[in-house]
Amino acid sequence: MRILIVDDDENLLEILAEWFEHFEPGTKIHTATCLDQAVTWIPAVDGVLCDGEFPTHANECRGLPETRNWAGVALRCHEVGVPFVLLSGNDHQVRRCRQVSELSEAGPKIMAFSKPMEVGAACVALIECTKANLATS
Repeated sequence: MRILIVDDDENLLEILAEWFEHFEPGTKIHTATCLDQAVTWIPAVDGVLCDGEFPTHANECRGLPETRNWAGVALRCHEVGVPFVLLSGNDHQVRRCRQVSELSEAGPKIMAFSKPMEVGAACVALIECTKANLATS
């Protein structure tokens, strides 16, 4: 299984990688600290865990909408059939992501979890969803 973790906090990237190793040993972890890096990795991974906001991002993310946050990455994941999990400290973003997922009829569902309380749940949910997606493809 190949997981991409997207967060502009490099310390948190390391911690999240350790969580995935704990919950699913042998998982290949790729990391991206910006949205541009994330978009290039998406076709090569099986699941994506993404932070909600990237305040220092330059708004040049290959023409994707709302390029300073998770929406463009989630859209690209949806386009290629890769499960997406939002892990955000912004409760409004978490609610918005959950609403978008409920409206989506095709492709893998996107899931949303709050930081810091639901970090473990987000990792487990992405592992389970990615395994299910791999089993059907």
